[in-house]
Amino acid sequence: MKKFVLFICGIFALMAFSFKTTASNEDIVNALKSGDASAVSQYFDDVLDIKLPDKEEAKNIGKNQASILFRSFYSSNNINGFSLTSKREMGGTMYIAGKITGKDKSFNITLMIHNKGNQPYIISVRLN
Repeated sequence: MKKFVLFICGIFALMAFSFKTTASNEDIVNALKSGDASAVSQYFDDVLDIKLPDKEEAKNIGKNQASILFRSFYSSNNINGFSLTSKREMGGTMYIAGKITGKDKSFNITLMIHNKGNQPYIISVRLN
């Protein structure tokens, strides 16, 4: 009986380590609120579309290039906050809209997010 109890405890211990925590859409909102472009860009999909103010829309660019553009925009505009205005889901795609604030300006931001394997990935960023 003692071996059986130890066996069951061992199974539960292994199960506790095997569950991987998954990110949620709230994690993306919190990353936006922190004003940290690197935290946001970690949720970028491998390929995405990005539109920044006064620039042409970049379609189907890689995660690394999009991250560089996004971080550059954040640093040049001193982005330090985010307020959520809308969040909705349609057909498995989540849309998050809000306003990011910088030192001198604020910008509207819209993110299109889809889930792959219970993980959210940003597939489109539009700033204006």
